Amino acid sequence: MRHPSRGLVVFMLTLALVVSPSLACRAGDLGLAAPTATPLPRPPTDTPTPTEVVPTIPPSDTPVPESPTPVPTDTPSEVTVTAAGGEVACRFGPASEYSIDGKLADGVTTLALARNSSSSWIRIEHQTHPGRNCWLKAEDVSVSGNLASVPVEAAPAGIVTDVTVDVSPSEATVSGCVFPYTFSVEFRITVTGPATVKFKRSLSNGNSAPVETQTYTTFGTYAFTDHLRVGSAGGHWFQVDVTSPNPMSGRGDAKANCP
Repeated sequence: MRHPSRGLVVFMLTLALVVSPSLACRAGDLGLAAPTATPLPRPPTDTPTPTEVVPTIPPSDTPVPESPTPVPTDTPSEVTVTAAGGEVACRFGPASEYSIDGKLADGVTTLALARNSSSSWIRIEHQTHPGRNCWLKAEDVSVSGNLASVPVEAAPAGIVTDVTVDVSPSEATVSGCVFPYTFSVEFRITVTGPATVKFKRSLSNGNSAPVETQTYTTFGTYAFTDHLRVGSAGGHWFQVDVTSPNPMSGRGDAKANCP
């Protein structure tokens, strides 16, 4: 036996399935807009902060000049010396052991060319012989400028300035023409300062002495005595040859006569 209510339910479900599509079609016919899907807005994202663009300056073709190295412009000032209170002796070297070679006249000013290590002597140009030099004692002159800026110079070696030979008598009459006859000889060597001198004596007859050495501690003229013995009448000579510190020679002549 069927249950009347269960059949009714089945009938109504079937009717609903049939009617629902038709209603949808009819809704379009009635001018009702079909619902459209509205997209949901996207969640906001973090907006990046714009990075500031620093413009790049292209390199220049023109080189940047370097800071110039400072060039010293200071030049040593001239140092001068002046004779004050009278003329000043100018010596061959920087010591009293050297001979006086010239002078600096009172009131005259000249350049200081060199000094010794203790600055007690100053070298200048010779006032009467340009190109030649001599030394002044610093305490005898007035100095203008920084004497310490003047170059230091070593003392010169003394030199030989004169060799003289005297034969006495210069002419002799040999009594009876009896030979040998002896002449007296004196020779002198002059030096300008401390020096070691080497020299040799020789005679007109061909004889000569070995090289001799003499050391002098100060300037001056040094004399030596000797003799010249001759064996015949006529002219004769006695000669001294200095080889050091500089070459120089001197000769004395004599004559022997027969009556």
